[in-house]
Amino acid sequence: MVLLNSFIPWFLFWLFAFYKKMELTAAVTGLLAMLFVIIKNKRQGRSAKSLQKGTVVFFTLFALGTLVFGKEIIASNVDLLGNSAILIIVFITIIFKKPFALEFARKHVRKELYDDPRLIRTSYLISWFWFVVLLVNFSLVVGRHFSFIQIDRGLSVAIRIFNCIAAMKITQWYIRHNHVLS
Repeated sequence: MVLLNSFIPWFLFWLFAFYKKMELTAAVTGLLAMLFVIIKNKRQGRSAKSLQKGTVVFFTLFALGTLVFGKEIIASNVDLLGNSAILIIVFITIIFKKPFALEFARKHVRKELYDDPRLIRTSYLISWFWFVVLLVNFSLVVGRHFSFIQIDRGLSVAIRIFNCIAAMKITQWYIRHNHVLS
C-alpha cells in the first residue's frame, strides 16, 4: 500500500496537468500529497523512501519553475517534465544500488531477511520492470510532444495511468506468486 501511496501524487499530477491551467495546483497538490506520506511515515517511525524524496524534490522544483518561468512554458512541457522526472527517479535508485522496490519490500519482511538474495533480486526485477513501464509512458509522451504519435492527450494520460495501475497489480501478483516475502 505504501508503494501505491507513493504514486498517488503522480496520478493527481497527470490528471490535474491534463487541464493545462492548473500546473501550479498540480504541483502543490502533488507536494502536499507526498508530504502527507512522509509525515505519516515519520509518525510510524519509518523514514521516507527514495521515490518519495525524489517526488518531493520534483514537485518543489516544478512549483518554483512555474513561478519563475511562467505557466505557459511549463504548461507546454508538463507531460514531458513529469514523465522524465519519475523515470529518472526510478533509474537513479537502480544505478545507485538502492532500488526503490527494495525500500518498500523491507517494510514487509523481518530484519534478518533484508539482505536475502531472493528479496534483493526480486526488488531489482520489480524496479527494472517499473523502469520499463515508465519508459513506455515516457516514449508515449515524447512521441506525442514531438508529433511522432497522433493521439489525444486525454487518452495519453489514461494510458499512462492504466500502465502504472497494471504495473502495481503485476508487482503485487509477482510478490504473492513467488512467495518472496515469506
